[in-house]
Amino acid sequence: KLATRALGMAGVAALAAARARDVAAVLVRPASLPILFFVAWATLGLPRASDPWVAFFRLGELFTFSLAGTVLYVEVTARRSAHEAGRVHALALVAPLVCAVVFAHAFPEVAFHESSGGIRRMGHKFMNSNVLGFCAAAAGLWATYVLRAPLVLARAEDRPGRGERLLAVLVLALSAYVLFHARSRTAALTAALGQAVLWFPWPHALAAPGADGRRARSAALGAAGLLACALVVGWGGAVEWFLRGADAADVASGTGRTGLWRELLAVRVPEAPLLGSGYLNLGPEGTFEHAGHRWNTAHN
Repeated sequence: KLATRALGMAGVAALAAARARDVAAVLVRPASLPILFFVAWATLGLPRASDPWVAFFRLGELFTFSLAGTVLYVEVTARRSAHEAGRVHALALVAPLVCAVVFAHAFPEVAFHESSGGIRRMGHKFMNSNVLGFCAAAAGLWATYVLRAPLVLARAEDRPGRGERLLAVLVLALSAYVLFHARSRTAALTAALGQAVLWFPWPHALAAPGADGRRARSAALGAAGLLACALVVGWGGAVEWFLRGADAADVASGTGRTGLWRELLAVRVPEAPLLGSGYLNLGPEGTFEHAGHRWNTAHN
């Protein structure tokens, strides 16, 4: 695991070095400064960690993840089309989705994990379920954007080609499969909100004259009808999927996170209020005991 992650970090570093001037220009922008500040601040707390090298490596992974996003941004902004940029971002997320499905069938013990409530979720040693869910949500929203374009764009030259629409269908099916099995509630809500934004255009689009307005209104009405049918047919299953064997109170507490946060703020934060105990290292021993479990992160 360490070797593969180190290779991934080295690969991102090589990509960044190839476009060093452009990457540096993005990193010094005001929007990037909070990330750099957080990494620098967290570095100051590493000496307090039980194993500083582990905390340092984890912090390096976080910075590499941000650097990967910067490299991707630099690459896609070199293209003139915003639509092309969206496609590149979306297809970059397809790779982990495909890997997750392959692992789910070839190595299910790696791809799935079972919660204390007996709920089986995709996302284990391969990738965190919530991160996997968000990859699926983002890629699925791009696919929806492509598929709805012929319904709302009047000019044929503005519409995606047949090949891209076919690709969008495949991506949407893959994203729905992974999101369903990852059972990430936050990612599902994000996907639902994004679909609402896509299918229910802003008032000025609905009120637009001519063909564009008619297409927008037709798309909104069609989406509303499909949503109503889906809610009638699958409401009970959707609620069961969302609760994941818990009750509403458990969901409201973030599956126990709020209790962890209260105790963490009361006990651990006063011990090292300024610099902390090292990145992903909540206590002097590296972990923090709460509700019969040891935690090394605050879980969001």
